[in-house]
Amino acid sequence: MTEGWEVGGPKRFFPDESAAFAELRPATPGYPFLTSTFAKAAQDIIAGGDADAIPDKAVADIDADLEANNYYGY
Repeated sequence: MTEGWEVGGPKRFFPDESAAFAELRPATPGYPFLTSTFAKAAQDIIAGGDADAIPDKAVADIDADLEANNYYGY
């Protein structure tokens, strides 16, 4: 309905590429914890933290959250 976004329009590239390659986030209430834990791990590594230990701790934290919440019903 907006000029340029119609099929064949100059802005149509973005929605077409998104539809072809984008993936929906997992349908789970644990997703916010997972993403915030991953983001913190990435920031800690960028800040000079231990690139071997930080991801291991993030995985352990995510696993503990999943277990504590009965895997959110999955």
